[in-house]
Amino acid sequence: MVYGHIPASLGNLSRLESLDLSVNNFSSLVPSSFHQIGNLSVNLQYLSLGGNHLSGIVSPTIGNLRNLYFLDLHSSHLRSATLEWLGELIYLEFLNLLDNSFAGTIAPSIGNISYLVHLSLAENALTGHLPRTLGNLTELVLLDLSYNDLDGDIPSSLGNLSQLRRLHLSNNKFRGIGL
Repeated sequence: MVYGHIPASLGNLSRLESLDLSVNNFSSLVPSSFHQIGNLSVNLQYLSLGGNHLSGIVSPTIGNLRNLYFLDLHSSHLRSATLEWLGELIYLEFLNLLDNSFAGTIAPSIGNISYLVHLSLAENALTGHLPRTLGNLTELVLLDLSYNDLDGDIPSSLGNLSQLRRLHLSNNKFRGIGL
C-alpha cells in the first residue's frame, strides 16, 4: 500500500498509456498536471484511482483526457459541481464513479459516450431527471444509478439499450415510465 500524495511529476510521463494507483492510501486529488492538454492527456487511455482516500473537487478539465477508455474513481470521497465533463470523454467504455459525493444532475452530454459498456454513478448525491440521451448508449451492458436522489419519470429511451444486462435504479425517487 502506498501513502501520501500523487506526485505531480507523473504528469510529465508523456508516453504513459495506463495508470493504476487504485486501492492505496493516497490522500490528495489527481494533480492538475494530469488534466492539462499536453503531455499526459495525449496518450493516457486507462486511469484507475478508485479505493483511495482522495477528497475534494474533480476539475472539469479531466475532460481533457480525451483518449481515456477506462476511468475508475470509485470510493474516493470526490465531488464535482457538474458532471458535464463526462460528455467530453467520448471514447470511454468503462466509467465507475460509485460511492463518492458527486452532486447535481446527469448532463445530457452523457449520451455522447457511445462506446460506454459499464456506467456506474451509484451511491452519490445526484438529483433531477434522467436525460433521454441515456438511450443513446446502445452498447451499455451495466447501468447502475442506485442510491442517489434522482426523480421524475424513467425515460422510455432506456428501451433502446438492447445490450443491457444489469439495470440498477433502486433507492431513488422515480415516479414511472415517461413517454
